[in-house]
Amino acid sequence: MPTWGWVCVGVPLILGVLVAWAIVNSRLQEKRSLERGKRVLGWIVQANSELYDAGSVDAPAQILVSFDAKSDPPDDFMEQLAERVAALKGKEPETAIEAEVAALVNDEQYRPNQRSLLPAKFTGGREVYSVHLRIRREYLPAGKIKHSYVRCCVIADEEKSRPLMLPYEPRDKEFRRRGDSLG
Repeated sequence: MPTWGWVCVGVPLILGVLVAWAIVNSRLQEKRSLERGKRVLGWIVQANSELYDAGSVDAPAQILVSFDAKSDPPDDFMEQLAERVAALKGKEPETAIEAEVAALVNDEQYRPNQRSLLPAKFTGGREVYSVHLRIRREYLPAGKIKHSYVRCCVIADEEKSRPLMLPYEPRDKEFRRRGDSLG
């Protein structure tokens, strides 16, 4: 077979194997997260703007998570903290602590396997992490963000683990951002 023949057969075959491996690997990570992870609320700091309109494409968001028992059911502290973090986007921070948090919210690169602990002085001592999450449209009411948080599963003792979005629960309809400007 001529060289071009091998290229025409080999390249699609290699690409097919790589895609199949990526799908299997993703499903294995999801299964592992569900088995070992803790189900928590992730409070939305910022999300791809397309997620606020109906659609079908998944997209990333930056969320805050805490593994303490106070975070689920929804608590005002986490909602207000997410709003404080979001308010730092594009603003000149007033303190070194705010500058540290502002650096997280101003960096829009999707980092699914990275978890950043917010400074205790910023959170009032609560252990709160900033993480990135792929928002699954199939789990969003009407296919768009309507709540100030998402349900997710995160492996607490593995900082490099990827958070996994979970479906909302029926009771979640009660908890919406005050002055809900998301809908």
